[in-house]
Amino acid sequence: RRVLFRSQVFVEASVGPSFAPLGSWRLSSEGEIRASGLYPQRYENMNRLLIKTMPVQSLVFDDQEVTLANGNKVPRTPDMQDPASQFIQLAYKFMLNPGLLKAGNTIQLPMVRLKKAEIFAYDVIGEEVQQTPLGEIPTVHVRPRRLDGDAANMSAEIWFAPGLQYL
Repeated sequence: RRVLFRSQVFVEASVGPSFAPLGSWRLSSEGEIRASGLYPQRYENMNRLLIKTMPVQSLVFDDQEVTLANGNKVPRTPDMQDPASQFIQLAYKFMLNPGLLKAGNTIQLPMVRLKKAEIFAYDVIGEEVQQTPLGEIPTVHVRPRRLDGDAANMSAEIWFAPGLQYL
């Protein structure tokens, strides 16, 4: 198999002032770009709280399974993503099929996190205009949820901008 394109995705967030953040969170994903979209091969998660940096935790993907941060293995399913690559994979799906972003739709995506693999649902809430330093940007509001009903750690909301390649 010849690989034509590699992918790298980085997501960073911090809490507090930029000159002295109380905490930060950095996610990175590396892999290949295939016809179906991103194909992650390695994911890393680094958290920092005040002056303490937690050890980097990682996932390693091969063609058949994913090795979790604790060393356990789970089967790799088609289209499986990690917490960093999910955003780009969703944008890719929306570019190929903008009709997915119709209010009321739900998009499902298999995702593996540090401790387990599961299916996430992304509910399309509707169109919204976001006020940004660059001006008004038309977006589509999408809310992720876990299908197992556990709402823990699901405070994220996502707005995709069709005019900015769904980023």
